[in-house]
Amino acid sequence: MNHFFEIEPHVYDVVAELQKAGYETYVVGGAIRDLLLNRVPKDYDISTAATPEQIQKVFGRRRARIIGKRFQLVHVSAGRELLEVSTFRRAPSQSGAVPETAKGKKYDALAEAEHLIFDDNDFGTSREDAERRDFTVNALFYDPLAEELLDYTGSGVADIEAGLVRAIGNPKLRFEEDPVRMLRALKLVGQYGFRLERRTGNDLRNSMNLLELASRSRLSLELEKIMQSAYAGSILEAFAEYGFLEHFLPWLGRHPDKKLVQSALELLKTRDRRVRAGYYRASASVALAALALAAVRVGVVLGQNGLQLRDPFLLPRPGKRKAPELAAQRIRSHAGAGKAAHRGHDGDQRAVVAVGGGERVVVGGGR
Repeated sequence: MNHFFEIEPHVYDVVAELQKAGYETYVVGGAIRDLLLNRVPKDYDISTAATPEQIQKVFGRRRARIIGKRFQLVHVSAGRELLEVSTFRRAPSQSGAVPETAKGKKYDALAEAEHLIFDDNDFGTSREDAERRDFTVNALFYDPLAEELLDYTGSGVADIEAGLVRAIGNPKLRFEEDPVRMLRALKLVGQYGFRLERRTGNDLRNSMNLLELASRSRLSLELEKIMQSAYAGSILEAFAEYGFLEHFLPWLGRHPDKKLVQSALELLKTRDRRVRAGYYRASASVALAALALAAVRVGVVLGQNGLQLRDPFLLPRPGKRKAPELAAQRIRSHAGAGKAAHRGHDGDQRAVVAVGGGERVVVGGGR
């Protein structure tokens, strides 16, 4: 179908260069979903018929770097921006081929790992690529040169308009292939106010135990992305509503005090609103501090002269020239954030909180 989207010039240029070299190429995925919802895309992904080596040949080794093992793609430099360019995939021919490692042997003993994908580098056509994606709302392809929108599943545009998250094909199989897809489904619910299609929702609820098969590094990266978004509270609230939070963040999702959990999520949503309004930057440190605040004992009290230090854990550590008064001033400067913040020599912002008993915890590394 014909459609015009205002695509960033550097994205347009990369697509044009690949098409000029003779390769079918599109802007794909979440960026098209966001544009249809009149939102500004956070980033753009490009998919092409060119293999990683061919992509690198088009742009040269200085501009294009092949990365990844499980899912190989190319980082293409476009001015100050870095774009991810992937090759069209088809359904893997060997899902469940467990690597010969200690962790792999653990997976091999689990029936649930039968369809787990460890190698997703079987290249295919654009239609095959759309059909192997996770959800219909993420399977739209756009050619900015021809101004053509392709909806191979036949329901991507309609599901976006209806606010529906629908798995492509068999939802149970999709979650078995990659358990992180459950997290991404609920991110759509939290961030966009979508709802899960009935079968997708039922299979998701019955597949949550599969999350233990996901790589810890991938889950950590997903948590970082959530904490850096302006919808972190709504996303975690969706996790809690579907029972996913106790699998993703057990210390929060399984906490016996549900009022405390709700308070933590509400405070995180307050932080989100301030990020969207431009008062805060999208710092993971502030988000984690807001999330932790309801479950910690903050080392300050409200006195006649405002916030004052109460506990020794806020005193400067050896080698640090942080006076208590300066720490209190920093706390006051973040009114409502409920954290003591300091900035290291590398510009890293951290949130300092204390758990019961006065143990000092640094919730680290803002970005």
